[in-house]
Amino acid sequence: LQGLALNGNSIFNLPSEFSNLRNLLLLDLSRNPLGRIPSEILSLSKLKFLRLSEIGLSIDLESLKALTELRRLELDNNGISLLPSDIFSLTNLTKLSVHSNSISCLPPEIAQLRRLQHLSLNINELRALPPEIGALINLLTLFLNKNRLESLPAEIGKLTLLKVLILRRNRLT
Repeated sequence: LQGLALNGNSIFNLPSEFSNLRNLLLLDLSRNPLGRIPSEILSLSKLKFLRLSEIGLSIDLESLKALTELRRLELDNNGISLLPSDIFSLTNLTKLSVHSNSISCLPPEIAQLRRLQHLSLNINELRALPPEIGALINLLTLFLNKNRLESLPAEIGKLTLLKVLILRRNRLT
């Protein structure tokens, strides 16, 4: 089994046998009342796409650092207020989506995600972007709708591959 979509169910826990799905590449557990990152997925070392949106995430995201092969990570609608620095050790990420959370700042470690092509930060509490955003030289799309941005750092000009930049409903002057 390489892909498994269990989204939109009433799953509270995963059985321990779930960790035997060693060839799993895609896993969607979104819209389940998990409330945490299931430890059973942390041994899925081949996982490339993980969607944990709307699971009522209330614990640290630091355990995700074990999933070093991840390319796409979606953590939308979870009430996340801070991205822990360990998430930036996922240097193979090409897409990170954390829209509809409560993130108020991006740490400088964002610069470690040099392979990132798509970054969605819509509907958060961002007041500023760190200058390190300029290190994301492979970024193609950057979504920043409905934040509290008043300005952009000059380093945004270093994103020469950027095709789409959405800044609607901010506080830009």
